[in-house]
Amino acid sequence: CADTAGTNGTESLSFAVPDGGTFFLFVDGYTSVTSLTQTVTVTAAPLVLLPGYTCAGATTITAGTLSAQTTTGYYNEYSPTGTATTCTGSPEVGPDRVYSISVPIGMTLSATVTPVAPTANADPAVYLLANVAACVAAPTACLAGDDDGFNGAAETATYLNNTGATTTVLIIVDGYYSTPYTFNLTTTVN
Repeated sequence: CADTAGTNGTESLSFAVPDGGTFFLFVDGYTSVTSLTQTVTVTAAPLVLLPGYTCAGATTITAGTLSAQTTTGYYNEYSPTGTATTCTGSPEVGPDRVYSISVPIGMTLSATVTPVAPTANADPAVYLLANVAACVAAPTACLAGDDDGFNGAAETATYLNNTGATTTVLIIVDGYYSTPYTFNLTTTVN
């Protein structure tokens, strides 16, 4: 939805379509004017998937801190249901970015997302998924997740690998608001 230009202004709307399909564009106004001339321009361009755009293309990392990461240019591919309490307990509508990390048997992964120069809508969320198969548009179960803080607060998800084998865990950096933000991602495995 685009509705910010005001009277006689030009609106612009863009969205990513990773899978083709049929789409409908509705143009409307506030007043009851029965006749209005409008020009609509539609442009299509190939979608370039950024690293970590999907779970299948997750960015592989090792423990440490990744500074100045961003969700700018990413879209809301994943949003746990509000009833998925093992995730965050909230639907997350922000653009998300996916990382993967190996967690050895008996080790604990801690993933902390900290907004950099937080803005009014920099309210991060982080949740952990067991594998690509668990990575669906609306995850209903996560290994762990966190979205307890408010704008500008860091969020941490922690997972103990007691599966009996080394496992690759997907870290989803998401947000409560649809606004992209810059963040640091700190992970420990010990």
